[in-house]
Amino acid sequence: MVTSIVLYIKNYTLIKFLWILVASLIVFYIIGRLFVNVIERFDQENVEADEQTDSEDEDGAVIEKEAGP
Repeated sequence: MVTSIVLYIKNYTLIKFLWILVASLIVFYIIGRLFVNVIERFDQENVEADEQTDSEDEDGAVIEKEAGP
């Protein structure tokens, strides 16, 4: 939206306007996909850590937390 407004104000030709718009959409798509991949990797690490913790607690031992000050 911002790209469209700026390019309209600066009187770009339609072809140049569309190429810049497509390029900006592609850049934001790539940034979004990278962000999703990073979030999924962190989520997978958290799941693996939870599974490891669950497997350590399966022996039936009661784990008590110490009371804080």
